[in-house]
Amino acid sequence: MCRRRRHALHAQHERTQRRLSVPRTESLRWRDAGGAAAEEKSEFDVVLKSAGGNKIAVIKEVRGITGLGLKEAKDLVEAGGKLKEGVEKAEAEEIKSKLEAAGAEVELA
Repeated sequence: MCRRRRHALHAQHERTQRRLSVPRTESLRWRDAGGAAAEEKSEFDVVLKSAGGNKIAVIKEVRGITGLGLKEAKDLVEAGGKLKEGVEKAEAEEIKSKLEAAGAEVELA
């Protein structure tokens, strides 16, 4: 596209915005808000905040979810942190409900 044509289109756009009395920043904000609203988070990280009172049950659930051995699962439960990364929303909710039923405090990030 030649420089004159681009300039003409830009000038036409500016005239239209002035005629509609929409400030340029407002029109950009509206466009950005529409794009952000359309995006929904599809991948989640399951983060163990604390094991709670029933640590043994939480360790059993962590072993079942992650496939770790007893010692690795125990260390993970005691330290806290990410159990699974990049899982779908349904799977993340299922893991969260299992761990909360065992007594753990879980967060989806």
